[in-house]
Amino acid sequence: MNRAHRALVRELNNYPFLQDVEEATGIQKIHLVLSAGPFFLLLRFFGYGPNAACNVIGFVYPTIASMKAIETKGTLDDTQWLTYWTVFAALNVLEGILLKYIVAAFPFYFAFKFGLLIWAQAPSSRGAVFIYSHLLAPFFKTHSVIPASGAVS
Repeated sequence: MNRAHRALVRELNNYPFLQDVEEATGIQKIHLVLSAGPFFLLLRFFGYGPNAACNVIGFVYPTIASMKAIETKGTLDDTQWLTYWTVFAALNVLEGILLKYIVAAFPFYFAFKFGLLIWAQAPSSRGAVFIYSHLLAPFFKTHSVIPASGAVS
């Protein structure tokens, strides 16, 4: 292993989310990081834009993690992923209605969405639970879609 490779592995060890992804997928984090760039360039080369990249990030790891959560006995991971899918769906519905306005007003929207999805997926940050608890649940409670006791812990 050359010096640059070792330095990259050391640097990647500073990101607990990458460890979570490595454990969920069985793919070494260095391979994930080194293959991500060419993968997104291929998406762009074949005419798929940043929305396609966000959809790949939004679906692949969460699907694998959700399948693993279904197989575990505990419910904490089930709650994490059910909450993630609720947030992801709400974001996609909002985006489906307002995308042209969002992109016109916020040119780097897909870069923001990309980062938001990674943050929302990370079990260490529990970003989806934060978004649900602070944005979606209050909205739904105000509009009587869910019962008042439906808070996520």
